Parts: sequence; structure tokens; C-alpha cells
Amino acid sequence: MQKDFNVQTIGKLDILQGVSGRFGHGKLSAIMGSSGAGKSSLLNALSGYVTIGVSGDIICDRKNICYIVQEDEHGENFTVGELMNLACDLRLGQKQRSEKREIINKILIKLNMNHRVDVKPHKLSGGERKRLSIALELVANPKILFLDEPISGLDEVTARQCIQLLSNLAKEGHTIVCTLHQPSMTTFNYFDSVYVLGKGQCIYQGSPRSLIPFLQHIQRECPIQYSPPDYIIELCDFEGEKIIRLMSEAMGNGKYIYYDDSIQMPFRQTIAEQTALDDSGFTLSNEKISGFYQFKILFAFMILKIMRARVSLLLQFVHHSSVGIFMGLLIWNKGNEGALMYEHMKFCVINIFMVAYTQIIIPVLGYPTEVKLLKKETFNHWYTLPPYYAAFCLSRVPLQILLNVMYLGTTYTMYGLPMQWSRFILFVLAVQMTSFVAEGIGLTIASIFNNGTVVGPVTIATFLGTAIYGFDFVSRIPKIVDILLTFTFMRVGCKALIFTLFGFGREKLDCDDYFCHFSDPRVLLKFVGLHKTSFQEQIFLLLIMVIFFRILFYLGLRRRCKT
Repeated sequence: MQKDFNVQTIGKLDILQGVSGRFGHGKLSAIMGSSGAGKSSLLNALSGYVTIGVSGDIICDRKNICYIVQEDEHGENFTVGELMNLACDLRLGQKQRSEKREIINKILIKLNMNHRVDVKPHKLSGGERKRLSIALELVANPKILFLDEPISGLDEVTARQCIQLLSNLAKEGHTIVCTLHQPSMTTFNYFDSVYVLGKGQCIYQGSPRSLIPFLQHIQRECPIQYSPPDYIIELCDFEGEKIIRLMSEAMGNGKYIYYDDSIQMPFRQTIAEQTALDDSGFTLSNEKISGFYQFKILFAFMILKIMRARVSLLLQFVHHSSVGIFMGLLIWNKGNEGALMYEHMKFCVINIFMVAYTQIIIPVLGYPTEVKLLKKETFNHWYTLPPYYAAFCLSRVPLQILLNVMYLGTTYTMYGLPMQWSRFILFVLAVQMTSFVAEGIGLTIASIFNNGTVVGPVTIATFLGTAIYGFDFVSRIPKIVDILLTFTFMRVGCKALIFTLFGFGREKLDCDDYFCHFSDPRVLLKFVGLHKTSFQEQIFLLLIMVIFFRILFYLGLRRRCKT
């Protein structure tokens, strides 16, 4: 695998400056350098994980590769065995279960993880979590593995074991490229080749044992008390641009390889030659896996994931039930009071605000970590985006409806509204449609921003202002403002809720005063400007908003997966 790369940031700062190089088939290669040298940028560009600002060519197909990121993100509520089964189901299609089990056993034995099958990832050590990440990708038998800082945060013994494992995988025919900072000499010697970067330029490419002769070649003798990988990086840090330019020119910025005490031109190897051998003992299924099959697997997995998140479930049940009871106590049995028009308006706004706030904030806070996992898994061809998107959206519906019905049943009953099933169902429908819109907004924010903790509350505050604006002077609202308010979901939700409370033939409300202007529900509907519209129109507007924000959510995910 050869390359010739420039990588720029959006501000046009060159991170990699026209580097070239080669990583051979069946070899364990390391990309080294100090912080900011461009290691991760080169790895991301090589793998295709990042494409913005990258120019250059790779002589290798990207069809059968995988990228293992530095953070080991896994389904924390699933065991190692369950995660391996999921990987097999998604990547090997409808193979026989016995075949999948055999593949899983081979991989786990090879990585010395067979005794941890029933353990959840959060109970694994750092080295075991890294091995699990590798095991999940080996299911597809990738020809090329890219790993970003695989030994970061590991102790020396565990780091050496991890690199030794990668070396064994390379001997079986895998091409493995990983980034490192400053490995120990023992770890360093496990590599077949190293590629050292200094400020975006290639300053050494060759075998580990040839590094000392190379330093002698450029008249920089490595002191006996130094390890060569430490010394070459310290040279760059202390001598700066001058030594980097000298070493880069000696290596042709990656066009040459230092091997057996001499600088040589790398030979070019075809893809067919690189991938001709495979001693891994199992092969990837060539069967094309349908999107519907992926959807079934992902949907079942996500439902199980929701059910196993017991702390989250408990918090949501407590949240909805406690807020419902507390609100019910504040508004106890006021639903049939004709003199409390503004109390009725507040009741509608509070219900809409409750579901809107909940459904926006939850994904804003929790979903960005899921996006990272999604990007890694779609990049590594676990599944495509459409099946994931459909499974994710549908899997959240049952719990959301259950929680909302529990909350709304409490407030509806305690407020003293008419005990009519048809009215209650429409009441739930109005709030649930608003809830779907709010969830779409929250997911859209989470798919666009890595941290939307500021954007989420600001969005809620903006929509809340539009929800309560002008109900007592609706006839005097400027036309342009009225049109804008028509397309704000919390206001539309409030309108739909007012219809369910005072429309559909609601009888006159009780009046303990001498005269109650709003005891007739039709008067109230006219006062707030709803006599010219209908409940169905509000639900239709909410449906359009649901579709609109779900499309934005999908586009946000697609953008994150591609960039």
C-alpha cells in the first residue's frame, strides 16, 4: 500500500506536506512522531476516515479494511459474546449459526478472550477492551487494519502484549498500520517497519533495526543511554526545522526506504499480489446482506439495549410520574372551571413544554457518543445508514408513547377533564405528535454538534416564547408574525391541545361567579383564534414537522458518517 498525501485543515494549514511511503502486505507498521506531527491525520487520510482537505493517491482498494479508533466504545450493557454475535449477524449475513459460532470461537481463542465471553466491556481491563475492539473487526477478516494509538493508556506489559498480538495477526496475512507516540525499545522491535513524521514530513521510513544506522548516516549518533525511537523524536523537538529538513531530504519525504544500512527505492506491489495470501483460517462471506436483514438485527438489538439500560429507564419513569403527580396536585380538579381561562392555557403550555424539553434534552446530552460509534461501524461496513436510521427511530417509539401516556393520564385525570376515551386519545395524540417533533429537533442537534448543551436549551427557550406569545391579543398579531408562529411546533402543539380540551362539542364549563365569559368553550376557541382552523390541520402541521426534522436528522448523520 503506497501513498502520496497532502492534508490541510479548513484554514489551509498544511498538516502533511506531500509525504509518500509504503506499507507492505503482511507487515506490522508503525507511524510515529511527536504530538502534532501528523500521525492521526495520516492514518485518517490513509483509511479514508477523514476526506475533507485531503489530496493524493493511495495504491490500494479500500473495500476490505477496518479502522479501530483510540476510544474503545462498545455496548456497555452487552457481554463480549453478545457483541461478537451481533458483529457476526451483521457482517456474515444468514450463515448457519454453527459457522458463526466457530468463527467467534477461533477469534476469541486467537486473542485470548475466550474466558471473557460472559463479561461486559466496562468490566474488562484496558488491554482486554482493545482486544475486544480488534476481535469485533476480525469477524469480517479485513486485509488491512488501521489502529489509532492502540497502546495509549496501557501499562508497559499490556502494551507489549497488544503489539505482540498485532504482530501475530500480521504474520497471518493482515496488513496492520498503527500510530504510536514513543514506544519502549522492546515494543518497538516487534514492528516490521516504522514511518516517522516530523512536522508533517517523513523523516524516516524503514525497519526498526535500521534506525541507528540511519542516524549515523545523517551524522547524529544515538547515545547509548537513549532508545532510538525516543532519540529521533527528541532530535525533532530540540533541533527543529533544520534537522527535520535534513532527514526528510535524505528519505525523499517518504519516497525512499532505509533498509540494511542503505537507502532504497520501494517497489510497487499490485493489490492482487498483496492480498494473494491469507492464513487467517476463515473467510468473509461474499453474500450481499440486505438492508431489511440489517434492520431486523439492529431493531432487535436496540430494543434490547433500551430494556437493559435499567438506570435510564428508572430515571425516566420517576421523572414522568413525579412531574405528572406534582403538576396534578397544583392544578387539582380545575379542568371544568369557566373562570380560569388563563389556567387552562397554562395547563396546555406546561404539558407541551414538559414533553418538548424532555425529548430535546435527552438526545442532545446522550446521542453524540452514539454518533461516534455509528461513524466507526458504518465506515467498517457493519451496516449501512438507512437500516440503522429506521431501526433507531422505530425502536424509541414504544417507550416514548408509554412514558407520555403515563404522564398524560395522570395530569388529565387530576385536572378534572371529561372522562371520555375519544377526548383522551386526541389529547394524547396532540402531545405525542409534539413529542415526536421535539425528539427530531434534539436528534438533529445531536447529529450536527459534538456538544449541543448550549444549543438545546436556547432552542427550547426560543420555541417556548413562540408558544405563549399573543394568545390574549391574537387578532392584533401582525400577519407576517402570525405566519411564522404557524410553523413553530410548540405553538401548534398548544393549539392542538386547546382543541382537545374545548372542542369536539365540549359542554359549558362550571361558573361560580355571577358571569363567566369563557364558560362557553366556543367563546374561548374564538378568543384564541382557533375558530378558523381545525384540530386536523394542527396535527397535519405537526406531521410535516416530524418528517422535516427526521430528514434533517438523517442528513446530519450522513454528513457525520462521510466527513
